[in-house]
Amino acid sequence: MKIQALQKFLSSYQSESVVLSYYGYISDRIFNDLSESLRGIIENEPRIGKKGRAVFSLFVEQTQNLIYYSADRLEMHDGTEAGRGGVFISINGEERIVSAISYVKKESVEHLRGKLEKVLTMSQEEIREAYRAQLMGDIEETSRGAGLGFLEIARHCSKPFEFVLEDAADGTYIFSFSATV
Repeated sequence: MKIQALQKFLSSYQSESVVLSYYGYISDRIFNDLSESLRGIIENEPRIGKKGRAVFSLFVEQTQNLIYYSADRLEMHDGTEAGRGGVFISINGEERIVSAISYVKKESVEHLRGKLEKVLTMSQEEIREAYRAQLMGDIEETSRGAGLGFLEIARHCSKPFEFVLEDAADGTYIFSFSATV
């Protein structure tokens, strides 16, 4: 990265009050290391305060989505895979914002958009009910987890999450997602 780009990068991070940032391939091992770092930040960064548990939950869900569903994959030496993307935690006044960005496969975009838009139409009570029902229900064939991720995120949000799916013109879409507590 060129020096000027680094300086813009730093300036942007400072103005957004970024307290944790990672962009690159994320494996389970890197996820565990980032999780430990975030625990330390939550314990020692007074601006996160009582929202630490919710911030951690949002981080876990969004990072696992990057690992499991990023279209940009890398096979690791131990046979596992890593997904490429970024996860960022910032502070804006009383808001704690957890954001992620990655590429997703074109064939998964409509399913993903449908899931996200459905959650956005739900009330908090409907989200709680759907979460409980999903806990007892079947796991989606396309899911590598229990299918609770976006419901879990919505449960913690202080306002509706935001997302953008933008055609990258290479057979993938850029998936940007941001959730606030």
